[in-house]
Amino acid sequence: MNINMMIHTHKEYAFNFDSSWVKASYAGGSGPFEWHPPSPNGEYTNVNSGLNTISKYRHYYSQVDELDFLKALGQQATDYYLANNDTESEYLGVGSYRRYLAIQQGVGFVGEKLHVPSNVDSCKMLTSESQKEAALRYLQSADVVCSRYRMMHNSIENQYLESQLPEYWNLFKEGIQVVNPSYRKHMLWFTDYSICNYECVYILPRHLFKQLVNEYFEIMEFIWKNCSNTFPDKSKQQYNCTEINPWRYPGFLNERFVPFFFYANGLRKMEVPLAFLE
Repeated sequence: MNINMMIHTHKEYAFNFDSSWVKASYAGGSGPFEWHPPSPNGEYTNVNSGLNTISKYRHYYSQVDELDFLKALGQQATDYYLANNDTESEYLGVGSYRRYLAIQQGVGFVGEKLHVPSNVDSCKMLTSESQKEAALRYLQSADVVCSRYRMMHNSIENQYLESQLPEYWNLFKEGIQVVNPSYRKHMLWFTDYSICNYECVYILPRHLFKQLVNEYFEIMEFIWKNCSNTFPDKSKQQYNCTEINPWRYPGFLNERFVPFFFYANGLRKMEVPLAFLE
């Protein structure tokens, strides 16, 4: 059994490039300076290189340059690449440049997040073979290994709307029901629930990972086709929200869709602490 987990990176950061199952990725553009991070030794996988990449959706962002497009999609470039290019690994997983799963450290640790030093030794510990074997053991009885839930002070919907634009949220909820009508009965999760696997790092069987990612991008296409502006930029127009960069909504929506997907599909979760590199 094999796990292929990719950690999406947008700047150079500590990493264990010798791990057999956790790999560093980034979304590189075609311009001379559009590399996040630069990859002189080929240590990072460029998830914007090849046929099955996030560039499929570039036309929705034709009004901005490639760098802004890649910044707007963020980690979802790695999600899309992994779902559409790995046809062999039994399990697929994703995280972002400072976030890992503390799989073996979960026993006896009651917190949601484990803060660890930002160095190669920490990365080696979190991407070791023993961590992989622990994940595989969990996946024999659970559908997903993911970071622990967070208790919010408000509903999942209201917590989002405290800082973000409502237009994209409303289209998101509408798109979910258009893409998968069976989810309609589960929409109360957003308005009547305040427990969420926020900042979710996760590992799923390949078929479930592909389903999650494909549904997410179908929802995003619904949003992009119906919204007033795919790249809301406060430097060019006034927007009524506290979020500094409201064009980051694809990632913020994905943070809510991933745990909703777990819930709506009745997945059995093995939750472990989120390891955050500081």
